[in-house]
Amino acid sequence: MVACYRGGVSDTIGVDVIKGSESYHSFLLRLWRTGTDGTWKASLLDPVTGQRAGFSSVTALFRFLRERLNVTTDAERPDG
Repeated sequence: MVACYRGGVSDTIGVDVIKGSESYHSFLLRLWRTGTDGTWKASLLDPVTGQRAGFSSVTALFRFLRERLNVTTDAERPDG
């Protein structure tokens, strides 16, 4: 079982929901600033596969997450 906390409420997710599911993703997120302009960089590590992805901006990180989670923004929707 995995405990999830949302707004002070605890839910429990069964391991069977997590394994092989596109409904659950877990990443270790690292953020840091670089240079004199303080640009944020990021990396994500998938603890299951060990795959690591690096991002040169927060915008690139969000783009990756939207694609990975198959999420569209209002601007990307045909009627938006």
